Amino acid sequence: MYAKLLRFDIGFGRPRAAEQIARETEGAMSRWPGFASMSLLADYLGGRYTLIAYWQSERDYYDFSYSADARELEGSVGKLMSGVPFIGFYQVYQSA
Repeated sequence: MYAKLLRFDIGFGRPRAAEQIARETEGAMSRWPGFASMSLLADYLGGRYTLIAYWQSERDYYDFSYSADARELEGSVGKLMSGVPFIGFYQVYQSA
């Protein structure tokens, strides 16, 4: 399993904007094979958020990330964010 991590700021007092980003992101990713689940970690007071999307394989995420869906998503949610988000991609460790 793999995880895409997106840390972003939208500023204080805008929880609905963060939740909109989460809904749009999950909607776009869920249409792609290999998407497993997504979580939004919210610091509502600080206006900082972390979105974690889980993928079955590296290839599944790669296919999504270079798709028209991903470009459209980036354009729509990018307008809601302050500054440049941090994006990471990780292999998930799962204990036996």
